[in-house]
Amino acid sequence: MLIRHHSAVEMVNRLTHHEMAERVVGKTDHREVLVRPTKSGDTLLHGLSIAHHEKLRAKGPERMKALAAALEAHETLDRT
Repeated sequence: MLIRHHSAVEMVNRLTHHEMAERVVGKTDHREVLVRPTKSGDTLLHGLSIAHHEKLRAKGPERMKALAAALEAHETLDRT
């Protein structure tokens, strides 16, 4: 994720507050903190994955055409 440290910490704070994730201290380096989804968080992620997969399958070809057109337009601008 390309976000700032304090944004990541706040996101993890919210996830742990809603019991969607838990912090786990690293076994070899106790300064390390890992974030692991809880059972309810894992269930939510699974549902979101299915929904997003279906949406990508339905909209994928249309978005690929739009992306190809945008890339071609960009290449045309580069040539000028």
